[in-house]
Amino acid sequence: MKKILSFTYKISDIYKLNYILSGYYLIQFILIIFIANSYTLPISTSYITRDQLLSKAYGKNLLSQANSHLFDVNVKILIIIMLLISIIIYALLATRYRYHYEKSLKHQVNTVRWIQNGVSNGLILIMVGLLAGIYDLAMLGVLFVLPIIANVIMLVEEKRDNQQQIKLSKWQILSFITAVIPLLVILCYVISADIYGVSGIATYYYFIFGTVILFYLANFINQLLRVKKFEMWKRYIYSEQVYMILEAVIKTALIWQIVVGVLRS
Repeated sequence: MKKILSFTYKISDIYKLNYILSGYYLIQFILIIFIANSYTLPISTSYITRDQLLSKAYGKNLLSQANSHLFDVNVKILIIIMLLISIIIYALLATRYRYHYEKSLKHQVNTVRWIQNGVSNGLILIMVGLLAGIYDLAMLGVLFVLPIIANVIMLVEEKRDNQQQIKLSKWQILSFITAVIPLLVILCYVISADIYGVSGIATYYYFIFGTVILFYLANFINQLLRVKKFEMWKRYIYSEQVYMILEAVIKTALIWQIVVGVLRS
């Protein structure tokens, strides 16, 4: 086990970790299918329309906010999709796209990581947002798109020749700010539920939200250490493996907190 989890400094050996993580996510994928219950939440849209009762009472056109149900989304399906993406990505990087992946690592660029991270973070924020009471389709769309934009910015910066870079660029800082905005939006809903709600947010939710914050903070520190080339982070492949392991550990913690708190209750 110690050998399996040890870091490699050979790019040609990193495919082994991709194999392991693909299988790791596959096991969770199977477990979720069989032991997790379905849990659906409504997706709606808000809009302005004529309030017929008020308009009739006051004798003039008066507008009010209305809300319409669009469809339901199953949290279990969102988890399955997120795991399936990880399974496919890591399997492809270990097999079909191994050569291109290793070639990009030699140039200290990993396009797949940033795209996969953006989509996964978007799905995570949708789930966390839904559990906080965010059901509006437009707002959920913002929660999904912003982390993708943040990761695209990081990808563009990584593709630039930054070998002499020793501090975060203004674009990398902008990326982190963009990634944090959805967390602040969700936090507003959590605070509102605690202030105006009857019973507030369930206790387990705070652990879920804390796990997401931990994930963002860990990725930020990993990226900062890579940019500053701190000790082992001088090697790009080291920061790549740190990211892969952090993602696996924290994503697992997040998924199973949702399963225990929501999908098994």
